[in-house]
Amino acid sequence: MALWNRYLRRLPIRRIAPGLVGLVVVTLVSVGLTGALAQYRFVQNALKDRQVGGFISSTAGFRGTGLAAGSHAALSVIENGKTLFSGDIPADAKGNFVSGSIPLRVAGQHNLLVAMTVYLPGIPDPADFSIAVNPVARQVSMSGSGLRPESAVKINFGSPGGVIETATDWAGGFATPPDAGAPMMEGSGSACVDVPAPKKSGSPPFSLCFDLTSTFAPGLTLAATGAGGKPAAESPFSTWTPPGDCSPVDVDMSVCNTGSMNQAFQNAREIIVRAFMMMTEQFTANMMQQAEIVGTLIDAKIQMETQRWFDEKRAESHKDYQPSDQMCRFATFTSGLNAAQQKTRIEIRALNKYMMERETAPVAAGVSKGTGAPGGPGQDIRTRSEQFRDTYCSPADNNANGLAEMCRTPATADRQNKDIDFMRLVEMPLTIGTNYTDGVPTPDETDILTLSKYLYSNDITQRPDNELIAVNPGASGQREGVNTYQDSRSLNAARSVARNTFARIVGEKSQGTNSSGQYMKSLLREFAMNDTDIESFMGTNPSYFAQMEFITRKMFQHPNFFTNLYDTPVNVERQGATLQAIRLMHDRDRFEASLRREMLVAMLLEMKIRRAQDGLDQRIQGSISTQLPSSTP
Repeated sequence: MALWNRYLRRLPIRRIAPGLVGLVVVTLVSVGLTGALAQYRFVQNALKDRQVGGFISSTAGFRGTGLAAGSHAALSVIENGKTLFSGDIPADAKGNFVSGSIPLRVAGQHNLLVAMTVYLPGIPDPADFSIAVNPVARQVSMSGSGLRPESAVKINFGSPGGVIETATDWAGGFATPPDAGAPMMEGSGSACVDVPAPKKSGSPPFSLCFDLTSTFAPGLTLAATGAGGKPAAESPFSTWTPPGDCSPVDVDMSVCNTGSMNQAFQNAREIIVRAFMMMTEQFTANMMQQAEIVGTLIDAKIQMETQRWFDEKRAESHKDYQPSDQMCRFATFTSGLNAAQQKTRIEIRALNKYMMERETAPVAAGVSKGTGAPGGPGQDIRTRSEQFRDTYCSPADNNANGLAEMCRTPATADRQNKDIDFMRLVEMPLTIGTNYTDGVPTPDETDILTLSKYLYSNDITQRPDNELIAVNPGASGQREGVNTYQDSRSLNAARSVARNTFARIVGEKSQGTNSSGQYMKSLLREFAMNDTDIESFMGTNPSYFAQMEFITRKMFQHPNFFTNLYDTPVNVERQGATLQAIRLMHDRDRFEASLRREMLVAMLLEMKIRRAQDGLDQRIQGSISTQLPSSTP
């Protein structure tokens, strides 16, 4: 039971089991006690009523004489509200009828009521008769109605009942006096009544007889005297005497043939009552044992179900939580994405700042910040020409050796014209060797900055004199200089939108962290690539763009990805969730690219509108000039 209770505490739904066992125990015990109590109450009620009796078997018959020809009688025998017999008995030509033998109840103890209605020819109102039989008291009584008023009635119960003479009342009814009921004898007996004809009838009196053949159970009669002739209380231990009319019959219990009723009752008490007690005790013990057996079966059932439930969960856990090589690959290959993305943002910010300062030319304490154009367009052209001649010049350009005089020292083959080759510098490599956060310049960093000068603001705007842009609204020349400088800033703002796209592409391909690069290289080796090819393909520290290229394309080109799908269903679902997460990251990058594309389209539209606005302003200005009156000299 301790093991059962332990499992019940773990499984609250099974706490109904103790209540079920208790219900079984209470039900079985109640059945046994109810049976024993019913037997005891039978004996107790018999003692209380002072006698126990009733029909063992009984038959009845009905006779009539002296009726007019054509008469008939409707007969019903009723016991405890239930009709045992009903029928119509016609009279013969002499006015007589006989019903024959009618079987009644066996071992009945309920009162019998015999209802008879006699119909005479030509008389609308019939005569009604009732015969009441009490089988326990063994008495018969009669009553009738519908007869001639104030006429003599003779009731003959036979020996020893004798004859009772009475009369109908003013309404034509009669009844046996309460103290004149006839006792019934065991065997055959008759009760006859001679009555006058019904009202408004000239017929002579007629007779009706009720024949009853009965066998009764013996009775137990309690003597009302105790020791010394004094009255004694009614209790199971009072003195008993046998009835005088007892006769031996085939019944379950009889004390009629014993010499001493007191000894017989003692024997009955010792045998019957004690037997009932022992039987009840045995029933209780057996039922408790059966309840224990049922409880053990329930306990075993719950234990087996619980053990099976634990085994099922253990098996599900072993099946669902199997290590997955593919899930480990996903986790490993994406471990460096966050750091690479953060570094990308810094690279974008640094490159955008450099390209903007090239146009705004900030100088601190007379020292340029390295944009190469602090003195305006002239200095910018000279600086870039020297850089081209020393770093990117190819003597074979310009009609076969046309630049031989210009190129003092030919550039190395890998850098020749790289300052204007977007595909070789930016488009092709997955990782560009740029890192503007470490303060150490690299060839790729220089190449990117040089390419940006050709793509954006190839001719930077002329620097206005400080006197022309001084805040002095009163001078017309100063107003003109301020307006020109504002136009220059508007142009730089529009270029910043275009520069941001270039900076974004370069930033995403800038060097990232090496947290997941070594694992990506291991997978690329399975593509039959050596370390040199891998280095040129992805770089030393794979960029954010290279890592996204790897986890959204290259990883799925390996056959192991498809073979790893032969995994547990739960692991396959996990792989599906991971692929959805990767797709969300990729969709986010595409969304940000669409925002930049939208901004570029908006700027193109703005540039076209500006041209239309300039033409409109000129027409308005000319219209105003022609309408103004000429001034007087």
